[in-house]
Amino acid sequence: MFNSLVLLSEKCELKTSTVLNKNSKEYGKQFLIDGSDETCWCSDSGIPQWVAIKWDKPVNVFKIEAKFQGGFCGNRDTTIEAWDNETKSWKLIENWPLEDVGSKQNFDFKRASQSNKT
Repeated sequence: MFNSLVLLSEKCELKTSTVLNKNSKEYGKQFLIDGSDETCWCSDSGIPQWVAIKWDKPVNVFKIEAKFQGGFCGNRDTTIEAWDNETKSWKLIENWPLEDVGSKQNFDFKRASQSNKT
């Protein structure tokens, strides 16, 4: 479960793999970016779970910050992928070995990734 995901500069479209019990009103993707520790996106059970972010134009992504409820985060084989417009497919950018803790986790890219989808 993401408690907060902040997208700092550009308007974006969000998609998620699932929503708990299809209850978008209480657990939907809109809570990924509302900045509140009181709300969260909550996925249904099962794997894989994913969040896709699409911008209107290419953006440089330098950092991702996420906060999970303890016991409900991805695992050590979580990946960050970006859309490749040339191949029209997702490409692996880097691995993000998440920890199952309730505190904010930061991922700083080794080099900025430019894409219109992450």
